[in-house]
This record gives sequence, structure tokens and C-alpha cells, in this order.
Amino acid sequence: MELAKLNAVIELAKENFGDGLVSTDIWGKDGQVLVGHQVNEAAAAMLNQVTGSIRNSLETSNYPQLRWYYFLELKDNKGVFVMLSGGDYQMGIAIDMVKCPMGMAVSVAGPAVYKAFVEAVK
Repeated sequence: MELAKLNAVIELAKENFGDGLVSTDIWGKDGQVLVGHQVNEAAAAMLNQVTGSIRNSLETSNYPQLRWYYFLELKDNKGVFVMLSGGDYQMGIAIDMVKCPMGMAVSVAGPAVYKAFVEAVK
């Protein structure tokens, strides 16, 4: 994995989410941020724990596992889109849902960024 490729994913996120992007980080399985824009290391560590908790809860409840993302809708028209690489990496994208509605994030901006993210962490 090359940091230049990860930085290119961050730039793509900035382009695709536009003014709706609040911050974005890519982190490893330990929750440590590798690259980002308006980096929030505490949020990355917290989301890493949230992902682990969701995965464990799904497994113990005999539910199917997460696929490629989950979305948290927050107060004040904010949202967090967490993308899962299928391996050891995650990407968090905090958005302003007034400037980038959830549908736009999930169906338009997100898939292109996700594809680049998965390729970058191979």
C-alpha cells in the first residue's frame, strides 16, 4: 500500500463530496489514521471501535455481516459514511447533509470513492 495512492483517494473524496465534505480519514485495523483531510484522530479511533462492535453484535445475533459501508445520520444535518475495505482498512467521511444529502453520498459520491479506496489498499 502506497501513501500516494491513499492521498489520491482523499483528493477524490474532496472532489466528489465537494462543499459537503467536513472531514475524511483512512485508518488501519488499530484505528490509527494513515491519511486524511481535516483529520480527527479521536473520531477515527471511535469509529474503528463502533465498526468492531457492530460486527461482533451482528455475528453473535446470527445476522449477515456488514458489506461495504454503514451510515450514521447525526444531529444538526451531519452524517458519517464509514467505508469498509473488506480487509484491515476503513475510511470515514463526515458530511454536511445540507450540502451533500445522504442519497447523493450513498449513490453517487460514495461508490466512486469506495472503488478507489479498495484499489488503494490492495
